[in-house]
Amino acid sequence: MCVIKLAVQPLVVWLLARALGLPPLETQEVTMLASLAMGINVYMMSQQFRTMQGPVAAGLVLSTFFHR
Repeated sequence: MCVIKLAVQPLVVWLLARALGLPPLETQEVTMLASLAMGINVYMMSQQFRTMQGPVAAGLVLSTFFHR
């Protein structure tokens, strides 16, 4: 999950931005946003729906750790 979030997702976003012909600054912005660590909202949703709380918590910690 962390590899997809921190490596694959920014690559896909960058490719889409290039394919759509976004200017360089906007391409950099969306790529940087896509490369951020998982947000707390994913953890809060797993708590609310009482599903996958452990894996989501681990993913949140790991993605934050590897993002640094």
